[in-house]
Amino acid sequence: SWPVSALLGAIFSVTGPTVVVPMLRAIRPVPSVANTLRWEGIIVDPIGAMLAVLVAEFVRTQSFDSIWLAIARLVASGMVCGLAAAFALAFLLRRHLIPWYLRNVVALAFVLASFAVANQFAHEAGLLAVTVMGMALTNMRQVNVDDIFDFKESLTLLLVAVLFIVLAARLDFADFRQLNWGLPLFLIAVMFVIRPMAVFGSTFLSKLTL
Repeated sequence: SWPVSALLGAIFSVTGPTVVVPMLRAIRPVPSVANTLRWEGIIVDPIGAMLAVLVAEFVRTQSFDSIWLAIARLVASGMVCGLAAAFALAFLLRRHLIPWYLRNVVALAFVLASFAVANQFAHEAGLLAVTVMGMALTNMRQVNVDDIFDFKESLTLLLVAVLFIVLAARLDFADFRQLNWGLPLFLIAVMFVIRPMAVFGSTFLSKLTL
């Protein structure tokens, strides 16, 4: 049905930055492509989560009025919580109010807190909040976050490895018996037809060459 198709489209707008961004270290594309993919990896997760929530809300209510209200709550919650967490953490780091050995732990606590608080105000606003927090913090002057960045890299590696193991462990092999040949054809269409169309469409007027 069209509602299910729209919901799937919103979910599949996320390209998998947990896989793409680490690949950039090995593939090393030209800078323009690398920067585009890196920024896409940063912003696509919250956008995909927001799209999924908004489409699901529209399918449930069949009303655009509720969509605009949901967008306003989601964006406002994510922006306010993310910026508040970034400025609060920057204040503590600038004045060296956090012991050096606790900087990573406190930074992680701020990330989790901003995620949880934003989600209390609007469903799925947490991803937007932590993305805004990270972007704001790394662009502030006189805030040294190199050690926090290194800690984040190690933490990401561990969490991503665990994530895919947990996702695979949650699969029930009995469910695969209910699938038919439509699913492989659908996946092939997504990977080799729909995704390339999306890439060419989104980069049509950009400076990226073929």
